[in-house]
Amino acid sequence: MPARQPTHQPLRERLLTELAEYYGVQTHFTAQNGDDASVDLDTVVQILQFFAAPLPDQAQEFADLSALDLRQAIDEAKSRPTEQPFTTTVIVDSDQGRELSLPFETGDWVVESFQPVDVLGGHETIATEWSTQELLPEIQHAPQRVSTDCSETAPRLIFPAGLPVGDYQLRLTAPASDVVDLSVIVVPSTISATARYDNRRGWGVTVQLYSVRSSDSWGIGDFADLARIMELAALEGADFVLTNPLHASEPVPPLLDSPYSPVTRSFLNPLYLRVEDVAEYQGLSVDDQNRIAQLASPLKATNNTADRLDRTASYRAKIQALRLIFTRFEEELTTKAITAGAFHDFCQDRGAQLRNFAAWCVLREDGRDDQIQLSDLPACRSLLDHDLNHHPQIDSSRLLFFAWLQFLCTTQLRVAHKRGLQAGMRTGVMVDLAVGADRYTADAWMHPDALVEPFSVGAPPDMYNQLGQDWSQHPWNPRTLGATGYRAYRQMLRSVFAGVGAVRIDHILGQFRLWWVPEGTTPNHGAYVRYDSRAMLGILALEAQRAGVLIVGEDLGTVDDSVVTELSSRKILGTSIVWFEQDDGIPHDPSEYRRLCLATVNTHDLPPTAGYLRGVHLDLREELQLLTTSAEAERATFLRDIRGYLKALVQRGLLTASSARVHDLDEIPLIPVIQALHRFIARAPSRLHAVALVDAVADQRIQNQPGTTQDQYPNWCQPLTNLHGDPVLVDDLETTPEYRELFRVMNTAIHHD
Repeated sequence: MPARQPTHQPLRERLLTELAEYYGVQTHFTAQNGDDASVDLDTVVQILQFFAAPLPDQAQEFADLSALDLRQAIDEAKSRPTEQPFTTTVIVDSDQGRELSLPFETGDWVVESFQPVDVLGGHETIATEWSTQELLPEIQHAPQRVSTDCSETAPRLIFPAGLPVGDYQLRLTAPASDVVDLSVIVVPSTISATARYDNRRGWGVTVQLYSVRSSDSWGIGDFADLARIMELAALEGADFVLTNPLHASEPVPPLLDSPYSPVTRSFLNPLYLRVEDVAEYQGLSVDDQNRIAQLASPLKATNNTADRLDRTASYRAKIQALRLIFTRFEEELTTKAITAGAFHDFCQDRGAQLRNFAAWCVLREDGRDDQIQLSDLPACRSLLDHDLNHHPQIDSSRLLFFAWLQFLCTTQLRVAHKRGLQAGMRTGVMVDLAVGADRYTADAWMHPDALVEPFSVGAPPDMYNQLGQDWSQHPWNPRTLGATGYRAYRQMLRSVFAGVGAVRIDHILGQFRLWWVPEGTTPNHGAYVRYDSRAMLGILALEAQRAGVLIVGEDLGTVDDSVVTELSSRKILGTSIVWFEQDDGIPHDPSEYRRLCLATVNTHDLPPTAGYLRGVHLDLREELQLLTTSAEAERATFLRDIRGYLKALVQRGLLTASSARVHDLDEIPLIPVIQALHRFIARAPSRLHAVALVDAVADQRIQNQPGTTQDQYPNWCQPLTNLHGDPVLVDDLETTPEYRELFRVMNTAIHHD
């Protein structure tokens, strides 16, 4: 996605651009309005220094560099074998194979060994066939496997098509006793789970889980509520339920409200636990159960109000209750084989990563996470491999508690997913994957080499944010990812994919490039850094195939055509929102929508459709003085666009002509228009469609207003309410048929029209 470079750049800028391109840093990009935009060259220098480019150490700004400095840096960078586009990890497409030049001196390089480590499908056969020393000569000389071709000046490594997907270790040797060890990851070309919807389209329901409570919730929607929603949606014909990110939040109150600002993406949020569903709860004494009931009582009372959600109050109470239950769990851990076995298997499966996260939680509680580093703790393969009772930094019981919380979260999420599948869903739970984790939290502590601390991920300036956006999340380090076999990235994917049927990836453009913002500057001083999309998307496909999950990528906004083509070729579904599928207020015909996408009317960054049609976002933006033009002009333009949609609905026989004759937003008949819009998108050839639960109950309140802080607006804190502002519980969804009418509208439109 590089922008077209200016034809007449000054010499030093041209040289810096050449060096930056070599390191994957863009000095220019295409802005939202289509114009070429340049980045802050001082930022480019900072990023190059971070990547250890051969620049003078004292050069911190562009002005510090001469043309000679830049020429020498380019020559030296290209002479470094380690700087070539070849790392210790090689990604190979199973269907296409791969051929690449080795950055070594010409010589008779041979394949000494090529051994499977973890190969999907037939691993035992391959391991037996290739892992014995006797068969190594056959591998060296068998062209159908791996060979080197040294007929040209530089030796080439050739991987044929047809290798089974998975992980391999490759050793190359030369007569001079040179040895090179490479990790080879053979990846599938496409996401195989997408094929579920090749012959029969599907639809689902999107929910902000925290906002969807039942009479038994502790003031916040939880995994038990999700299980009930799964069954209700499945009964109406839905194939999935898409939730907000369920990633772990701070272990120490207060909690951040945004589900898109976790401390790690690799673990789940205990806020969503249903305390009474924990197995050991039933074995508590009457007194302890009464104590838990007292903790829950004031929170359950809030379920019947439309007041702002209080995550911190709910979390404090749940943690107190869970500590009571944990005492019982510790007792049973040594006496009940079933309890011990399931927990032991979980700990072994999650390995050292679980121990590391639990250790960070303990240190965070003590305020020592910035004093003790991961390297200070003993190495281990899993939490159960090393007795930390003798380690002065960590109390083993507290470590066990945080690991147990993750065991409970995983168990309850899997129950919800299973309930959906048993009720007839093809996919089940679909979770949202946030762009990253908050800076200086668990992910940064657990993966200090894989993440970039001096920079933050964000977005360049656009018409809505003239200074750009800073999301306060560390970007991946593209250079160390390859050197470590993309280990941290793969661990994160495996964790997120566990126990669900699909994943929506927020800002999937991050697989191609990210906007890096230097610490201490505003986001308009950022620059794009490219990633190896072949590797990122290939590994995504491999881990998705391993877990059997479907992938949806959020690709809204200004997206290069090559990105859309690449995602489509890999069977990664894109995202289409009806309000964005238009030109100058004229909606695109549904037949023009992409086949490989999730088509919806609503998204969480817009008000519910009932509120959107009423213009509540314009009212809020006017109140907060966020409008870029006059309120009257904004409303006039918006009314024109809405009329365009109403006209399109009438033309297609989806809405009566009288319903479209409106002179003001307040005159729009909300329920008929909401239903018509869903029938409209159902005519698209898209493989998946979705109904937002807020639209099913005609909620109007804004859940998230982009570009605002919590001081300006209570983002992510609105409970589910109906058209009149009354709270809607999961119990009401079961007993009030009209709340499920939109589900029936979508199911009929998808499968029977």
